[in-house]
Amino acid sequence: MITKFAFSIVVAGFAITAASSAMAQDQRVLRIQGEVCPTFKDTMIDWAGKIDGHGTYAVPALPAGASVDCSDASTFVPTSRSWGYDDQKAADFAALSHCQETLPDGYKACVIVGQSFDR
Repeated sequence: MITKFAFSIVVAGFAITAASSAMAQDQRVLRIQGEVCPTFKDTMIDWAGKIDGHGTYAVPALPAGASVDCSDASTFVPTSRSWGYDDQKAADFAALSHCQETLPDGYKACVIVGQSFDR
């Protein structure tokens, strides 16, 4: 099924909108919180454009002093995603709950790095 949609990305207060059709009626928003690697951001954009309802992307919070090397192609960050919810709070809870249940060794908490919804 092909759907018409418009898509916005909100990063640090800036919004970027792209429309897949001149007749796009719905606008999809992806709010990215914090810094994410460019390739991970592309994955999030693709995900947000394919889901319905409210959705959330959660990842394990890095331990103090740790960092992710975005230039290393083998870098893997486990993600927990939720979508199809009627409200953002429920989507956030689902993604964070799954993330907490599947935390890798050495991690203690999860953080939300993206939220997607229709405007």
